[in-house]
Amino acid sequence: MEIFIVDSSHTSSNSFEEKRVTSLIPQSFLSGRIINDKDSEFYPNRGDEKIMRSETIAALILVNQLIQKYKSKLSLDETGLFVASGVFIENLEKHLGHIVKFINTIKESSNEKEKYRKIYFASPPLLALQTLTNSTMSFIAQYSGIKGNNATYGNTSLSGFHAIEEACDEAYYNNREALACASNCAGEYSFLVHSPFFNSSKNWKESAAAGALLLSSKIIFDSKYKITALKYSTNNDYLNSNHIERNWKKLLPDLNADALIFSGAFTEEINLNDLLYCKKLNPNSISIFDTLGNMGPANLFASINKGIELLKSGLKKIDIVDSDVFGRESLIRIETI
Repeated sequence: MEIFIVDSSHTSSNSFEEKRVTSLIPQSFLSGRIINDKDSEFYPNRGDEKIMRSETIAALILVNQLIQKYKSKLSLDETGLFVASGVFIENLEKHLGHIVKFINTIKESSNEKEKYRKIYFASPPLLALQTLTNSTMSFIAQYSGIKGNNATYGNTSLSGFHAIEEACDEAYYNNREALACASNCAGEYSFLVHSPFFNSSKNWKESAAAGALLLSSKIIFDSKYKITALKYSTNNDYLNSNHIERNWKKLLPDLNADALIFSGAFTEEINLNDLLYCKKLNPNSISIFDTLGNMGPANLFASINKGIELLKSGLKKIDIVDSDVFGRESLIRIETI
C-alpha cells in the first residue's frame, strides 16, 4: 500500500522550563509548552478558549492552515479526521484542588444520595470539557467543517501511529482524503503518569506539541512523498517487566534506508541507549528527543516532518521508529515518489 503525503505540519514547544512536581516530591524535570499565536485567523473564540487546552488550540490552527491551502480540492464532507490525544490534564495544580474538594465533600456526606449531590455541586461546570480525551477532535471538526469518518486514539505515542494508520486506510480503501492529527500537553500530570514505568526519571524531558498530516491515495496535489510501510508490535508483558526491549529491527522492511529517525525516550539515558541501538541498524540515526524531548502522540508527526526535510535535501528513503511507554514499537517508512 502506498499513500501519498499531501502536506505535513508540526508545532513544538516554544520554550522549556525546569519544573518541580510538588513541594513534597523533590523531583524536577524539563517541560516544554506551546505559546499559540492569538492573532491567527484560526484562533478560537473566547468562549471556547476557556475550555481548550493549549495543544488543542495548536492542533486546531495547524489543521485549518492545511485545509486553507487545499480547500479548493478537498471535499470536507468526506474528508476523514483521525486524532491522537496525549495526556489530558494541562493544569495539574488547578485540577488537584478540585480533587481535594471532591474528597472533602465525600467525607462530610452521611449517605450515598447526599454524597452524589455534594459531588455534583462541587464539580466545576467546565471540568469535563477541559479534560475530555476527544476534545481536540471535536474542536477541529467544529472549526474546520470536516464531516467525514473520524476517531480519537489515546493516549501514548502509539496512538499517533494508529491515527496515521487509520488515515492511510481511509485514503486507500475509501479513496478519500484524510487528516491525521496529534496533540500532547505534557507537564506535571504526564510526568506523574509516565515516570513510574522507569527505573530513573533523571534528566526527564518532554514537551507540548501538535502535528497534522494530510494524506491521499491519489497524486492530485503535486505530492512528492509517500508512505510505503506501517508496522507495529505489542509488548503484552510490559507491566510485569522493568526494562526496555528494543526490537525495531524486526519491524524494518530492510536496512536500506538513507536515515533512521527514532523517538520514544523520556530521559537522556534512554535516548542514548536508543541511539546506540539504532546506530547498529543505520549509521545515519537521528534523535527527536535531543531538541524536543518526548512529545507523546506527536512524536511520529515531528519525525515525519524531519524526514521530509531530509527527503528534500536529496535522500530517497527514511525509516521512522517510535516506542511508547508500554514498550510498544512502531515503524513508518517514507520515500520520494
